[in-house]
Amino acid sequence: MGFSLLSGNTPKYPAIPKDKAKDYNGNIVIIGAGVAGLFAARALQHMGVKNYIVLEATDRIGGRLKQTDNLHNDVPLDMGAEWIHYTNEQVVKDMLVFDEEGRKQALAAMEGLEPTEFIKYQPNFFFRKKERKLISHLYQETKWKRSTWWQWLDKYIYRHVEDKVNLNCPVKKIVYDTLNANESEGAIESENQSEQVKVILESGEIYMADKVICTIPLAVLKKEVENGMFDPPLPQNKIQTIDAVDMP
Repeated sequence: MGFSLLSGNTPKYPAIPKDKAKDYNGNIVIIGAGVAGLFAARALQHMGVKNYIVLEATDRIGGRLKQTDNLHNDVPLDMGAEWIHYTNEQVVKDMLVFDEEGRKQALAAMEGLEPTEFIKYQPNFFFRKKERKLISHLYQETKWKRSTWWQWLDKYIYRHVEDKVNLNCPVKKIVYDTLNANESEGAIESENQSEQVKVILESGEIYMADKVICTIPLAVLKKEVENGMFDPPLPQNKIQTIDAVDMP
């Protein structure tokens, strides 16, 4: 999602058009406040969607992104994802620019993402005691120097949508066949009641949604599929696809 900010470069990814969906009045529920969930929320906001909410099961954002400040006060450390799988820091900038109109705003917000804030990682590879320079040249990655992936997510994505994020809201069931369902007491409703999805929390609170974006981790999704989170159960071809992906 974004444009390369290098001089003269064309967009790397299709742009997300600003305010394209500003006339959409439906309710959207995003399940999960990890990277995918927060980016989905930021994209909806950029497109002008107003009626969306993010439900996070735990007491924090970030999913597999997590950091600690306990080891050294001046240098936070990633406790989850830590590598930038790219030859330089440009990719962390590209992901922040949604369209040409947002270029100036994005550039102004990128303080702290200068090249000096990153470390290049290019190990030497040897085979039978001889260095393989081609592999060493091809394998290049980047790491944060004094920051973390979690800080990046917090500063550049979460702070734009934090008023839409509800923590400690584990979802118990998603009922997506509600054509004949009765209205549920305490549900948060929108206009097209008959075709909505019912999202039920473990607390019993209910959200009625016109669209649901489920971003929970794959391992959790596999477990929840088995435990009957979806009502009715997902189609067999979707279950097989989920099961076929190996992810810890």
